[in-house]
Amino acid sequence: MNPNVLFRERQRFRQWWLWAMLILINVFVLIVLWTQCDSDTPYYVPVLVSLPSLALLLLFLIVRLDTEIRINGIYVRLYPFQIRYRHYPWESISRIFIRQYRPLKEYGGWGIRGPVSNRALNIAGDQGLQLVLAKGGKLLIGTQQPDELAAVIATLPPGSIQPSNT
Repeated sequence: MNPNVLFRERQRFRQWWLWAMLILINVFVLIVLWTQCDSDTPYYVPVLVSLPSLALLLLFLIVRLDTEIRINGIYVRLYPFQIRYRHYPWESISRIFIRQYRPLKEYGGWGIRGPVSNRALNIAGDQGLQLVLAKGGKLLIGTQQPDELAAVIATLPPGSIQPSNT
């Protein structure tokens, strides 16, 4: 691991009900194609019909939330929607703490959610790293490792912001 990286977390969608739903959609599409297509159907029709459901399955396979706490700040991205990491230097953060949240009620679900002034990047769960930005606005970054993240925040290097539990 890079010596400048104090914490790294990579999250993927792992909810069984989500994968069951995606697989059922694809099975349903294949069954419909199997029963409805005959020998006169051009070969490309089944491919075109099944492409959207297969693309959705592929999208959920590659989506991931990457979070890094480095000596010079916080880096986060929701790949493939954000190719590059978004860097939040310590100077741009006025408060930082771990909190429990309600994804559906507060943000309307998972992914990149909420308005720019109160954004959430999350994949699963109800624990997150809350950033209160110095210029106003908030960013919540979901985590599956709240205890490890809290331990790293408690030992932030000199010159960084002081963590808050409020």
